[in-house]
Amino acid sequence: MNQPNREEFEELKRTVKKLEQDRNDIAENEKMLLKLAKYHRAGLQELNGKLERLELVQGDTNERLDKIEHLQVEHNKRFDHIDQMLTTHTEVLNRIVSLLEGQQESE
Repeated sequence: MNQPNREEFEELKRTVKKLEQDRNDIAENEKMLLKLAKYHRAGLQELNGKLERLELVQGDTNERLDKIEHLQVEHNKRFDHIDQMLTTHTEVLNRIVSLLEGQQESE
């Protein structure tokens, strides 16, 4: 059998050592990736919770705005009615004033 010389043996030992170090580095990187994945998952869950709260707030805000719009329509109808009544009252008062002025002139 042909046995490797000392130099070849040392080179093989260095190669094995390097491979073992690479394996350990890969294992450490995988552990770090798992930790990052856990943090990422927790961050996503927190974001989802915040988004759900924002959606609830937005829904509540939309309901409030709808109520405000409804009230605004009702108020506009009331103001229109008030304007009509004011016009009618102005006309009646103008007629009364005219009648009074005509009565004073005839006296």
